[in-house]
Amino acid sequence: MRNLKMRKLFSQCLKMTSGVAALSMIAAQSAIAAPDESQLNQPQGETISPEEALGVLQNRPTLKTPLNRDTSKQFRDTGSGMSQVTSISELRDVSPTDWAYEALRSLVERYGCIVGYPDRTFRGNRATSRWEFAAGLNACLNTIERLLQENVAVLREDIEKLKRLAQEFEQELMALKARVDNLESRVSFLEDHQFSTTTKLKGEVLFTFSSASGERAIDSRQRDAIFNFGADGRRATRRPDDNATLAFRTRLNFDSSFYGKDRLRVRVQTGTIPRWDRATGTTMARLGHDASDDADVELNDVYYRFPIGKFRGWVGTNALDIDNIFDVGNPFLASSGSGALSRF
Repeated sequence: MRNLKMRKLFSQCLKMTSGVAALSMIAAQSAIAAPDESQLNQPQGETISPEEALGVLQNRPTLKTPLNRDTSKQFRDTGSGMSQVTSISELRDVSPTDWAYEALRSLVERYGCIVGYPDRTFRGNRATSRWEFAAGLNACLNTIERLLQENVAVLREDIEKLKRLAQEFEQELMALKARVDNLESRVSFLEDHQFSTTTKLKGEVLFTFSSASGERAIDSRQRDAIFNFGADGRRATRRPDDNATLAFRTRLNFDSSFYGKDRLRVRVQTGTIPRWDRATGTTMARLGHDASDDADVELNDVYYRFPIGKFRGWVGTNALDIDNIFDVGNPFLASSGSGALSRF
């Protein structure tokens, strides 16, 4: 009986021990299968030290300008002609099925190194030219170099991909670098010798109600040139018409500058304000702002003012008066639009 009881007790202990061991193994497997949350964002694979990776990427062709749609268009448009190629592979685009395309796609998806589109996505479902691909590769190289300088972990296989891609597209990278340098020199030249990107426009509109009257306003010395002699040989005389007029004058001034210290003035004018000296025979009746009375649009003023050392030079083709060059001293004579009403 004792032996039978001992056997039953031993078998029960054995079952309990097996159950505890099985639970322990399950718990251990669960602990191994559940990684730390801090490791989820880390690259899965062998990483490389920043110093070693920077040494690998140090000697390579680089571009100063990152990739975006504007620079891609400049790369396509820049160039005066076709250059000689040494391999037929340099003539074809990089298709989505190529190894280089897939390698760059994986780098873009992992490091987000191309953000040239408005939605900040890499549209990797279409073929690209070797120039565009080289520009995208340069963007990824710059991004990964920046991450390495910030001590961010990078996979060794990604560094090997970049090294191989840089070797395969070395000619394109160097050519693009030369084109970017050329564009930078052009921009610097245009900034130093740029034309005014804006032209100042100033407009002026005047309305005038005027009339001339008198008993004998026409001077006898000028009357012969205006009226014919009478039938009996006597000088013809008449009084001016007492007609009142409502007229206008419109001016548009376009002022441009080539380098900030000069000015090119172009003025367009139209109006219907009459010259009363033609009706009265005396310039004392002229208004300070009269114009052509037929409302024709005319180029009223064109001149260019520029510095010559400590002096100032003027070149004009139309209506360059002495009051444009020298200070008139009297504010009522400075402008026909805001000065005195009469020229007398």
